[in-house]
Amino acid sequence: MKQMKRAAGLLLALVLVLSMAACGKKDGDGGDSQSGFQRGTIENGIYTNTFVGIGCQLSDDWTYYTDEQLAELSGVVAESSEEMQKAMEDGKSTYDMFASAMEGLVTINVVYEDLGALYGKLLDEAGYLEIAVPKLEDALASMGLSNVKVEQTPVQFAGLVREGAVISGEMDGVPMYETLVCIKQEGYMCCVTMCSWTEDITADLAELFYQA
Repeated sequence: MKQMKRAAGLLLALVLVLSMAACGKKDGDGGDSQSGFQRGTIENGIYTNTFVGIGCQLSDDWTYYTDEQLAELSGVVAESSEEMQKAMEDGKSTYDMFASAMEGLVTINVVYEDLGALYGKLLDEAGYLEIAVPKLEDALASMGLSNVKVEQTPVQFAGLVREGAVISGEMDGVPMYETLVCIKQEGYMCCVTMCSWTEDITADLAELFYQA
């Protein structure tokens, strides 16, 4: 379907808006090179991210994107934690994981952003979303989504109540729903987005995650 072909574009728009939440940092303001930043791992259908303490086990119905597909999606090549960290220091948001099921009707993705030295200290999850959320409606509308609604709200995720947002809209008359969760660790912001088309099952997708 047409909206499925444009779903990746919508998600990329979301990533770009979120990356603007901490914009304005100068070169050299990146996260501490001695930080404990690590990419998540995928093994036997299980995604584990010990850096932010989350994991999820997906069934065989799901397909994880490869590093090459993640690079194509975001334009950032990062096959190691070091390469991802360097990309973020250059001001780029990077995908750590992207998975899809039901021919793209359901997706989950994990994105990192380096907040920089200043925002890494001053900006928490709530503040990050307060900057990003007002920009999301226009950004998603520019990608062809109509009747867009964005609300910042706490979200139950991986056994804890996290700062997040719920998003809804339509493309070509087909409903789209997203739930976004933010987790700050050291000077980095990790954003987990769960998306479903036709019906809202994002709460079910959130329940797939646990503490790791």
